[in-house]
Amino acid sequence: AQITQPELAKALAEDFDGMENEQLRQRLINFAPKYGNDDDAVDQLLADAYQVYIDELEQFVNTRYGRGPIGGGYYAGTSSI
Repeated sequence: AQITQPELAKALAEDFDGMENEQLRQRLINFAPKYGNDDDAVDQLLADAYQVYIDELEQFVNTRYGRGPIGGGYYAGTSSI
């Protein structure tokens, strides 16, 4: 069964505390499609969300690239430093 937006919002607000929330967390970990696994629908969801973030950055100015926070360069990746 699909997870509803209110169910997810509740679990997030409660930091997945409690048995019911833990079961939902395990469903997300083990069964939800993930970005970067060659699933075009999921990859597009991230692209859409990321575009909202990038559009928001345009209102900020920095010393490097003229927009966004210091650094101003962002890209999707599967690792971090």
